[in-house]
Amino acid sequence: MFRVFDRLTGWLATGALVLVVTLFVTMVLLNGAEGIGRYVFQASSIYLVETSLVLGTAVYFIGYAVLLKNDEDIRMSYFVERLPRRLALAIDVLTEVGVVIFFLVLVKACWGYFQLTSLMPHALFPFSQGYVLLPLMAGAVAGLWVGVHRLVVAVRLLLIRDV
Repeated sequence: MFRVFDRLTGWLATGALVLVVTLFVTMVLLNGAEGIGRYVFQASSIYLVETSLVLGTAVYFIGYAVLLKNDEDIRMSYFVERLPRRLALAIDVLTEVGVVIFFLVLVKACWGYFQLTSLMPHALFPFSQGYVLLPLMAGAVAGLWVGVHRLVVAVRLLLIRDV
């Protein structure tokens, strides 16, 4: 069962990385087009700016899920590495619980805000304001998935008797 969960998490991280790179390149191209339009043609587009902001949010949160999966997030491990192994593992479990709680709160807040704004027309685009939250919601759900995966791994390590 855990192997399936682990494999799915790996696929999620790989797909998310491809998505993040694609969104980042798109965001750079949109910002470049905005810069050329503004300074060469003296014509700015609020559509490019708004789209770039939404893509930037997606890159940040979905990219963070990839960092979590690859264990490349920043940690304050100087003191934890000097603790007894069991205590360090317990602190890892508590850290992962905090990560899961953060993403649970983020998913709940995104869902509430989506429900609140889903009937409001967007000021620029031909869809509701709530759909702007979908990239953030995708990143929050991906982060929650990876956070739960890391929590399961941390608990399994803590429960091993010969650590």
